[in-house]
Order: sequence, then structure tokens, then C-alpha cells
Amino acid sequence: RKISLEPIIEVLLYLTVPLVSNLSRTAYIDHGAAFYSTLAVIAALRWKEEESFNWLAVSAVSTGLAVSAKYNAILAFALIMGFVFMVRVSKRQYARALANTAAFIAISVLVLSPWLVRNYLWTGSPLYPIYESAVSSVGKGEGVHVTTELAPIAKRIVLYNEGPLDIVLIPIRIFIGGEDNSIQKFDGVLNPLFLVLMPLAFIKRRGGDIKYLALFAGLFIAMALLSIDLVTRYLLPVIPLFAIFAALGLKNLYETRLKWLAIALAVASVGFGLAYEKGLYDKYRPLSYLFGNDAREAYLEKMLPDYKAVSYANSHIPEGSRVFLMFSGDRGYYWERDYFY
Repeated sequence: RKISLEPIIEVLLYLTVPLVSNLSRTAYIDHGAAFYSTLAVIAALRWKEEESFNWLAVSAVSTGLAVSAKYNAILAFALIMGFVFMVRVSKRQYARALANTAAFIAISVLVLSPWLVRNYLWTGSPLYPIYESAVSSVGKGEGVHVTTELAPIAKRIVLYNEGPLDIVLIPIRIFIGGEDNSIQKFDGVLNPLFLVLMPLAFIKRRGGDIKYLALFAGLFIAMALLSIDLVTRYLLPVIPLFAIFAALGLKNLYETRLKWLAIALAVASVGFGLAYEKGLYDKYRPLSYLFGNDAREAYLEKMLPDYKAVSYANSHIPEGSRVFLMFSGDRGYYWERDYFY
């Protein structure tokens, strides 16, 4: 049986996206949200094609797991729910539109419910802290966003002096201007060659699936820009779709007389990611610690500029004290005293 290289290329392109590599060394849950969101979208498309309730159930379960992993997957929940409804409405199946949408919502919420109950028991709010932040932002006339600070767009205008053109070009800037550890530069690095490859996915007439994937990605990004901080990590649920578009673009280009260019772009794209990964390794040297060449405390002091001060404070500040963190964000993982910021 012939093995298709397309899925292998898609996976390779995804795994070598610098943002994906960087998050893979952290305890963030974004990869889980991205996995389940992508599975939910693909399953919804299979449901549309085969009209099998099993695929609708897979999509709903995956959506519930995505939201349970990270709240920004609520955007995926809203988009897939709307997709399910519109598929039936487009066929004038109004009763089934309501039934299928209700089933999708019910299954998703049922899967999510253990986390909602836990949050309610711990905080008094099932969607803490999103609900409170969103209601507060609406009450202040700032639009719907889920941070307790300025609305995301307003923050970029006020803090970074960005103009209308800068704001409009954000979907492009996140690919070519991303930088780790800089909120101004989206706190993450994507593959700029995707900007060349993704449009090529649409140069040939294909089935409707790729159009639906593009619509999902576009709406997800637009909703994210208006509701949460403009950080590439929060866009990870659509990065697998970017990899799919890039792989399809390479395939389309390879099927022309420009095979050499397709090969060159594929090598350059993967090479860009591998070069970034080498830089990560050189910076963090994980094997040095894992093989016992560095003691835990020594390794943490080398990797974390504030760890030595935190360690000193933990040893000298009386128990029961509260610490006020200034200009350090919420980096409180190693603090052994109560802190606020």
C-alpha cells in the first residue's frame, strides 16, 4: 500500500515550528488544547461528509477536553457549534440543526463539567477567572476581553504606540516579528516561511474542507485578537492548521515545474525550526542537568535570573510573611511564601 508523504510533512512542519519547540520544554497545557481542538475540527468535517453521529460525538468530546485543558479553546467551541448549526441550516434541515447543535453542546459541557464543578467549589465561579474579567470589561465599555488590564488592541496602542496599520498587519507580524519573552513582539516565534507556503495551498481547486479550515483559523485569530492578550501561545490551536496549509502548498508547488523550489522551501522551513531548536538546547543544556553535571540549585540559578534572590528570601523571610512582587509578573512558582503582584 502506498504511503502518503503529506501527513508526514504536516507533522514535521508542525513539530519544527519554533513556538511548538519552545512550549514543549515547559509545563504549559497549550499543546493539549491544540491537539483536542484540531481533532474536534477534523471530526466535525468528517461528520459533515459522512453525516455520522459518531463523528459529531468525537468532535464534541474533543471540544470539551480542549476547553478543559485551556479556556481559550472556548473560541473553538463557539466556532464548531456554529459550524454544526449552519451545516444543517444550509440543507434546510432546521429541526436537525437544533438537535445536532444541542447534542454537541450537551456532550461538550458534560465532558467539561468535572472541571466546572471543581472551579465552582474552589472559587465560587465555574469559569473563573474568565467570566468575571469579561463582565468587567463590558461594564467599562472596553469590549469583551478576558484580562483585567486594557483590552488587547488598546494595550498595543497605548503601550507600544502602534497605529492602525500596525494593528491591521498583526496576522502577518506574528510570523515575521515574533520574539521569545517579549509581549510587545508576541512572546513567541513562528515560521516566517509559512507566509509563503500557506497561500499556495489554495492555488488549486480542492474540496470544501480546506476552505472550512481556513475560515476556522481566520475567525479564531480574529476572536483571539479581540478577547485575549496578543501572544502567539494563545493561537496554538490553529498552528496545526497552518502546518496543514503549508504542507498542501508544498504539494501544489511540487506538482508544477518548480519541484526544486518546493524541495528548497521544505528544507529551509524545517531547517529554520531545527536551527531554533539548537539555539534552545545551547541555551538550556538540559542533558547537563539530567546527567548530573549540574546540581539542581546551580542549574536553576543559571537558568532563572531571579532564582538566587527567591532562594535567599525563602530562607530568611519569616514564615507567614507576604511578598509583594514588582516588575516580575506572576513568576511565583519557587516562592515558599504568600505573594501578590
